[in-house]
Amino acid sequence: MEREHVKEEIKQIYRDHYNDVYKFLVAFTNTRNESEDLTQEVFIRLFKSLPKFKGESQLKTWIFSIARNVAIDHLKKCRRQQLVSDIILKFMPSKDKTTEELIEAKEDIDTVYASLR
Repeated sequence: MEREHVKEEIKQIYRDHYNDVYKFLVAFTNTRNESEDLTQEVFIRLFKSLPKFKGESQLKTWIFSIARNVAIDHLKKCRRQQLVSDIILKFMPSKDKTTEELIEAKEDIDTVYASLR
């Protein structure tokens, strides 16, 4: 009986807050597909940590703090991916480059790897 009660409570939380979380994330990402994925991630994190909720704030406030953290994590991930892409594109040898430019690019790549280590 208790397990059924918990399942119903989880379903109700999802129904009550899904649209608000989704709209928040659409405003943050400007893309519906990413927002749908991120909304699912918010509720996964929420349900995993629900036993830790102490009720010191409203449930909606807590859900939106999770949504904010998911959005920030997503933004950081996107920035890292863009940085790596930019670095790779910058150091990709071009057929139009001279031998000297290729050597400089190789040295730059070595410097990046040394810095990362």
